Amino acid sequence: AIMVVAEKAKRLKAEGRDIVSFSIGVPNFLPGPHVYEAVREALAKDSGQYGSNRGSDALLDAFLKHMEDTGLSGYTRANIATGIGAKHVIYNLAEALLDEGDVIAFPAPYWTTYLDIADIVNAKAVTLPCPASQDYKLTPAQLDEALATHQPKVFLFNNPSNPTGMVYSRDEIVALADVLVKYPDTWIISDDLYNRMLFDGLEYVNFVQVRPELRDRVIFIDSLSKTYGMPGWRVGFMAGPESVAKAVTTLNSNHITNIPEVTIAAAIAALSGPQDVPTQKNAEFQAKRD
Repeated sequence: AIMVVAEKAKRLKAEGRDIVSFSIGVPNFLPGPHVYEAVREALAKDSGQYGSNRGSDALLDAFLKHMEDTGLSGYTRANIATGIGAKHVIYNLAEALLDEGDVIAFPAPYWTTYLDIADIVNAKAVTLPCPASQDYKLTPAQLDEALATHQPKVFLFNNPSNPTGMVYSRDEIVALADVLVKYPDTWIISDDLYNRMLFDGLEYVNFVQVRPELRDRVIFIDSLSKTYGMPGWRVGFMAGPESVAKAVTTLNSNHITNIPEVTIAAAIAALSGPQDVPTQKNAEFQAKRD
C-alpha cells in the first residue's frame, strides 16, 4: 500500500504537480563522501565473484561494532545475518519461524509490510490496537492478554515506531519485557531501524538490555537505510540466536546468494566511518518538526 501511494506521488510530481508525499519513509539526505570513496575503491578491485550467504566477515564485524555502540554487546558473527534491506530480512525471518496458520502479533498502527509478509507465508496476523488515547503505545495488560489468548509464535515490536514516531521509555520497555518473560514459546522480533534517529532527549532501550534472559528469543532488525541515508543501497541486518541466523543464511543461499561486493564496501564504510551524520540530521529533523 505504501509503494502504491509512493508511485502515485512520483507520477504526479513528474506531471509538474506540487506534491507532498506521506508514503514511504526516506531520510532525504545522502551518505558521507567516505562511502562513495569506498565504493570507487571496491569497483577498482572488484572480483566479480560470489560472496558469503551470511555477509563478509568485515561487514559482520562492522555491524557488531555498530551494535555495541547501540548498547548491544556479547554477539558474534554466528549471531548475525544480512539481507537485501531490512524488509528482506524480516521476510526471511517469517519464512524461518512461521508455519502455515501460526500467529504473528504486532501493535497497530503498523508498517504495512508486516501484514503483507504474514499473508505471503500464510500466517495469521493479530493486530493489537494502540489508539491516540494510549499515545499509540502498547500496554503491558494488552500484551499479556494477546499472548495468553492467541499464543503467537512471533511477537513483532517496532521502536521507535514507524508510522507513529512514538518512542517507548525505559520504564515502558521494562513493563513489556516483564510480560514477555512469562511466555517462553514466543519469538520476539524487534524492528529497531530508527534507533539512532532520536531527539527531544529520548533514548533507545531494548528488551535484552532490561531483561537479559530474553536474549535467546529476541531477534534485532537494523538497516543502513534510515541512519545513513542509504535506503536504495538495500542492506539489512539481524542479530539473534545462532539457529535463527543460520536459517536466514540458508534462505539467503536460495534467494539472493549474497549482497553485492560493492554494496558491502559502502555498508562497511557507513558503519565504520564518521558517525556525525545521524547526529547532525537529527538536529535538522527536530528543527523541521518544531
